Amino acid sequence: MGIILFLVLAGLLAAWLGAPATKPPPAPARQPFQPRGDGRPPSDRLRAIAAQRRQERLARATVPELRFAETLRGLGLVEGWDYEREAVFFYPGSFALADYFFPRAALIVELDGKSHDAPGQREHDAGRDAYFSSIGLKTIRLSNRTVMTQPWVCQSLILAATGRAWPRPRAYAYEALGTPR
Repeated sequence: MGIILFLVLAGLLAAWLGAPATKPPPAPARQPFQPRGDGRPPSDRLRAIAAQRRQERLARATVPELRFAETLRGLGLVEGWDYEREAVFFYPGSFALADYFFPRAALIVELDGKSHDAPGQREHDAGRDAYFSSIGLKTIRLSNRTVMTQPWVCQSLILAATGRAWPRPRAYAYEALGTPR
């Protein structure tokens, strides 16, 4: 029993030491975002695909997306009234999903994780931003790190972009601190 264990461990060690260090092949570069098509309204099939993709993304929200939604609630913003998550924008031949859309401010907020550093992704994102700009929408891109570690920066940017003021502290906050109003 001991000899077999020794031989197995020796074989594993030899394989580990003798194995050449190989890097995985690089991911293919992503194509820049370019709206395409002939100007017709989206088909029922495309609308169904977009609705399904939106529901999937809403169901599996990332931690930074949930934290950002929490930050917006802290500002007194209401989902469905002040902003919409995973908003669908159709363009000829396809669609784009925006992380957060503020219709009254004509603002889109995109939360960017590490995948946005991949080859070609910056060009793709720049193309999306240009498309949104062409239909009159401003785009703010926030890194997931900023959302997770600096929520006050996110709050300040959203308030400035939407033209809102900081919310007033609620009465229960004073009561919790034992401070008279």
